[in-house]
Amino acid sequence: VEHSLAGQLSAALGSPVTVEKLELTSFNSIHLSNIAIYDKKQEQLAYIKETSISYNPISLFFGNKALDAISAIQVVEPSLWLKQREDGRWNIEDVWEGKTSESQEFQGKLTIEKGQVSVVANAGTWKLEELKGKVDFSSYPAMGVDVRALYKGKEMTLAGQFNAKGRTGLTLYAQELPAADLKVFLPENISLQIVGGSVKQIEINLVQEGGKRQWAGEARFIDVAGE
Repeated sequence: VEHSLAGQLSAALGSPVTVEKLELTSFNSIHLSNIAIYDKKQEQLAYIKETSISYNPISLFFGNKALDAISAIQVVEPSLWLKQREDGRWNIEDVWEGKTSESQEFQGKLTIEKGQVSVVANAGTWKLEELKGKVDFSSYPAMGVDVRALYKGKEMTLAGQFNAKGRTGLTLYAQELPAADLKVFLPENISLQIVGGSVKQIEINLVQEGGKRQWAGEARFIDVAGE
């Protein structure tokens, strides 16, 4: 059963997926342990320690695909490794591009608890901890996002709508961040080395559509120096 489900998940995501253990906990829910997701280079993209899935058994009875029958997914202690490659593309794009027009789509709600995200980009490295929140797939490919996490002990929140095939509008808010860590948001043609200080009450708005990306925001700068 584990291999069958892993195969369906692999087909839906367009990337290899392995599931170590599956347990039927009630007539309409299952529990999965140790799920691993890989990119096309066979490097691990994500790992989920525990997952609980609620589904509609009647939908399965009438022959619908597994993901079409799922109403909610709860993941506990997920880890996500986002890596930017030398050509500027990201490993997670393997998932978006691997999906076919015939792929079944999950259109329920995803709840996240105790997660962590590591980001390795050309502009720097970041690690988010204690990630929690919800992602609503009911209007897929548009996804409603409402998550929060700790970055260097300070809370950050991300809310809005993400759409890999249309218009994305997201707002990032953070209590306080080291000024140097915000260099990634500066235009590429600006050569500035930030050497100190902090930024408080940060609000950054991202709008992306048709390959065009726009940033806007405001913040309080405290003892920031650059060269």
